Formats: sequence, structure tokens, C-alpha cells
Amino acid sequence: MWSGDPAIWSWRAPNLFPIVGALADDMLVHEGRRYPIKQHGFLRHSLCDIVTREPDACAFRLTDSEETKAQYPFAFRLTIAYRLVDDRLECSFTLHNPAATPLYASLGAHPAFRWPLTDALRQAHAILFARDEPEPIRRLSDRLIDPAPVTSPVEGRILHLRDSLFDDDALIFDRLVSRKVTFGAPGGPAVELDFPDFPNLGIWTKPAGCAFPMHRTLAWDGQSGGI
Repeated sequence: MWSGDPAIWSWRAPNLFPIVGALADDMLVHEGRRYPIKQHGFLRHSLCDIVTREPDACAFRLTDSEETKAQYPFAFRLTIAYRLVDDRLECSFTLHNPAATPLYASLGAHPAFRWPLTDALRQAHAILFARDEPEPIRRLSDRLIDPAPVTSPVEGRILHLRDSLFDDDALIFDRLVSRKVTFGAPGGPAVELDFPDFPNLGIWTKPAGCAFPMHRTLAWDGQSGGI
């Protein structure tokens, strides 16, 4: 995984809640009131409570507070659990709504990986999707999603990586068919990500840097549940 080098990108694998991306003017409007909230929300800046701690697993919890309600006027309980299983890291999210009214939220995981993974050339790396991805994708305009779709750069199941792909920021797949991708170069190690319950995928890199974050988003309608 990415080292978190602050000279390039200081994060490693932040989780994003209650928004993924940014809102217009960094402002959430609910029932006529305005709440200032920064890009990707407050979870990645919050200190969570430890729920469980085992040799191969742990879980953390964040609940609403006066501080969160100043940005996001909803009650919630979010639990994030990690477990090592052989050579895999499993991560699950459970978002509970304690209120009788809908809970509007987006939830994203944003793990980052080295690009290149080894000594292979950057341009030798690709992302292999589980299925063909012919549908148009979205790009960003001034940090917000541009409503006009653009042609997908995926060729069949393969996205050949090059820095110029990210001249206009992230690639946003909001008509995604696959729920698994593999990142790597021929003959070298690879990273496989499975996300069966996340409908969208974003892929991004720092310009000419080594961080290669992927983030996956899931919108909730106020029902409690787990991923």
C-alpha cells in the first residue's frame, strides 16, 4: 500500500463519510438550513472509539456529536471493522440510523496503492475489470461532478494506466458493471479489490506522483445495515 509520503499524498487509506467528494460551496443544505462541510466529510479527521481489538481483527465506531451536527444534522452510528484472512484484508461498514426520519449519507473507502507496484514502468500497469465496462463515465469540474458523461477509457475489461488519464482529476464510474478490479503489471504482483455492495468506483492519482487511490461510494437511504 501507499506509504503516506507527505511530499506527495499524506493519506494512506482514509474512509469517507457522510459525503464522498465535495458539495457546492462546501455547504450542505437541509430543511432550509446551511451546514459547512468540507470535501469527503469529517470521518477521516475524526477519532473513533475502539469496539474490538484482536490479533487479526479490530473494529471502530463513530457516533454523532455536537461537533458532527454542526456539519451534518443527523444522528448516526457508523462501525468499521477490519479482519486479516490469509493474504486478504476484509473491511466492512455498518451504518445505523437511530431516528425515524431518513438518513442521507454517502460512504466511501479510499485505499491507496503504489504506482508502480515494483520496478516495472508506470505505463506497464493496468486495471483489469471483472466485466466489460463500455458505459460512459463522469469527470469533475471545479471539484463537482460534471453532468455530461464522457466516453469510457476502458478497452473491453482493461484500463491502460497513464498519467494523462488524470489531467481532469478522477475517473468516476457511476454505471459500473464490475464489482472486482485487479491492479498490476504483467509478470509482477497485483492487488485485487472486491466491492460487492458498492455501486460506484472512482480512480485517481496525484499528478505525476506515486499514490494511486481508489474510492468506492455507497449511498444510504436511512436504513441500517452492513456491507
